Amino acid sequence: MTNLPDPGIAEALLPLAFSLHDDPGAYALVAGAGMSYGAVPVAWEVFTDLIIRAAQVEGVELERETAESWYRKRFSAKPTYEGVLEKLGPTQAARQAILRGAFEPGGQLPEPTNAHRAVARLMKAGAIRIVVTMNFDRLFEQALRDEGVEPVIVATEAAAAALGPLHSARACIIHLHGEYQDPESMRNTIDELSAYPARMQALIEQISREYGLIIAGWSAEYDPVLRGTIETHYPRRYRPVWIDPSDPKPMAAKALTLLRGTPIRTSADEAFSHLADAVDALTTRRARNPLTLPVAIDTAKRELAGTHTAISLHDRLHAEFRRLHDLDDLSRTDGTGTEYLKLVDRLEEASTVAAGLVAVLAYWGTPDTDRWWIPEIARFAHVASSGSAFRKARRVIGTRLLYAAGISAVAAGRNDTFGALAQLATPSITTTGDHDSVLAVCAANTAYEHVPRSARAQYEQLLPVLDQSLTLTHDALDDAWQRFEILRLATLVLSQPNFETQRDRYIEYKHSYEGLNEQSTARPEAWQHMDKALADVARWLQVDQLHILMRDTRDPSFTGWSSTAIAQLTRELDTDPEHPLVSIGANHAERDLRTALDAVNTRLRMQTHAHTKPPTPGTIRVPDDVWLDLPITEQ
Repeated sequence: MTNLPDPGIAEALLPLAFSLHDDPGAYALVAGAGMSYGAVPVAWEVFTDLIIRAAQVEGVELERETAESWYRKRFSAKPTYEGVLEKLGPTQAARQAILRGAFEPGGQLPEPTNAHRAVARLMKAGAIRIVVTMNFDRLFEQALRDEGVEPVIVATEAAAAALGPLHSARACIIHLHGEYQDPESMRNTIDELSAYPARMQALIEQISREYGLIIAGWSAEYDPVLRGTIETHYPRRYRPVWIDPSDPKPMAAKALTLLRGTPIRTSADEAFSHLADAVDALTTRRARNPLTLPVAIDTAKRELAGTHTAISLHDRLHAEFRRLHDLDDLSRTDGTGTEYLKLVDRLEEASTVAAGLVAVLAYWGTPDTDRWWIPEIARFAHVASSGSAFRKARRVIGTRLLYAAGISAVAAGRNDTFGALAQLATPSITTTGDHDSVLAVCAANTAYEHVPRSARAQYEQLLPVLDQSLTLTHDALDDAWQRFEILRLATLVLSQPNFETQRDRYIEYKHSYEGLNEQSTARPEAWQHMDKALADVARWLQVDQLHILMRDTRDPSFTGWSSTAIAQLTRELDTDPEHPLVSIGANHAERDLRTALDAVNTRLRMQTHAHTKPPTPGTIRVPDDVWLDLPITEQ
């Protein structure tokens, strides 16, 4: 199983993502050893490795855990970088070569981690401009240069003194403990960290006073001056964020309490990759909705992967629903056709996040989470039956939610969820006197009334949402879309008040027709009775140019055209007469579903003939496969 961070990580980072986007440069990053973990040795590893190498010179083999105590006993002195390096290298050049060997094993520069690269993306975008790192490596610089950004590097007192105004810095890397290419700048022992040179101290005081802080991979145990500086000078207008995969150490916990900071228990790679993606999404989309789709989907999936009820996901979903219900566009009552098309575009864009969340829940959710969103589809569908397209515009949102949910449920094989949606086929009476079926009014053919619009517009608008939400192949999404559409129409047939009477009439004529041999003179008349009975059922359906593929079967008895999705469903029923879909909605029998599918196929066949009929006979060659939502000339 993939290791996922605790549910709510993405949500916890979301306020920070908005702060980085809306107030670029307001936060600085304080990076400890955890940022470079796995890429280069951490400071303690470098230090102890040097002691081990010093011991090897004297023929002693040590473990890291005993290195410092051995050094104290052997030399009657506290181990320091300078002392150990002097044992190994008598000259500055020799000492620098030793350190380079630790940070450039085999003469090769290590690769920046995902965290370094994500921070570099944030710095390139201007969201973060200052990094204070306690690491000796140059991985931040390397990641920035890979992004085409040349950083300003501060590792010495002289560089701190020469630094210009911080607010003008684009990408400034401050090596608070020095860096390995300048051994004299390196600080790590307790004595070395007991005080900073004046210019460096003034610099960290300014950063602590003027910037919000993102702290990552720092235990706060071994740098009392930095810890004290932050605690003393940190501005309360910013809430610091402390990122670490483990529980905070005592000093970090104390600082968090004092600063009222937000601990986020996850890795630096995970946190900064998510932040960079979220800021990028906010920058590039500038959507009208308060959450971007990638962020919302990522958050929802992580919370559903948890072991507890995703309460925050429930609250976020319903916040989206409330926002949609309060849209000013839903209070409009009239306007021109052009204005209506623009309104539809706005409503589709505004409902993108809600549709994405519903798709995720319909695919990966449970019957419990289904109850979070199914009633909302009905609420967006039920409006007064009379009135202009503007008064019914809320059904645009209902349509998006219905299709996102239904297609996702079908793709996941969640027949129970589709069964719950099937209950929306029953016409209901609302306080406005609306008797419409939700599955009927929330569909591509009715959502846009009679205002001209591309038949394929809904498909092209919703497909990217489903693609990001479900990450299925294009063919799999197309199959699920058609299957949902067919089942939706079949459910509408089954919900008709006089369906049983019409079904019995059709089956009677069908049995009569099938009981006659091909030479019987009564066969044509029996066929006509059967066809009329089925057509009477099919005419209940209001269909238009739906996203359904029709194929010319070259079967004269069925006038050629047949839905490929219906053919697949029929084959499944032939194999399994007790197919789970048989009882969807209201305990129907197999013959009911077969009758409904036959009726849907007949209605779609009528639509196909109308769709493929050229204005002038013989002017258009009709292909064998026809999508009902595409002009014939584009097939």
